Amino acid sequence: WKMVNKTGETHATVARQLETEGKWRQAEEAWGRAVGHEKTNLEWLRSWRSALENVKPRTKTEYQNFFAEYIRISKQIATVARAELEVAEEYLDIRMAFLRRLGIADRASVEGISTEVESMLVWYPEGGALEDDRNRLRRYRGIAWSAIAGPASTLTREEIESAKADLAAALSADAGDGESARSLITLLDTQY
Repeated sequence: WKMVNKTGETHATVARQLETEGKWRQAEEAWGRAVGHEKTNLEWLRSWRSALENVKPRTKTEYQNFFAEYIRISKQIATVARAELEVAEEYLDIRMAFLRRLGIADRASVEGISTEVESMLVWYPEGGALEDDRNRLRRYRGIAWSAIAGPASTLTREEIESAKADLAAALSADAGDGESARSLITLLDTQY
């Protein structure tokens, strides 16, 4: 019995070769093994996600598993990239797209997005040089909460007011953000 000790770089080299051969499924697996060695290597994380984008799922279950993996990889990229606003927004856009595709938002999904945004806001201090970036991220939390607002809403006064503040902040950073404006109107029409 012989054990071969491969490094992350070894797996990354294999993955690159498999990509040139168009063997995306095997490349995705090799990138996953490379990232297993170095979970904070942004180049490898991005390559892993890119390889996954090129794999054609064979079944609906496989598609669902790939999509869940895609979200996990995207979250890890956002976590490692920290204060790169575009990366954080890309991940939150994926989460919001998933929320929209469900058709009906539920409290657990909205609370999950709210928690994600809260963890990212730590990288953007309030009142600091990155205040506009912070406000751009707050939009996701406000929009998520507005998804469960409306006449029969179970949102509390505090949740509604917090979401309104998030959306007002988002609009102060980008006055042309139509989705934030529509979400704010929804919240203004919500009774508590």
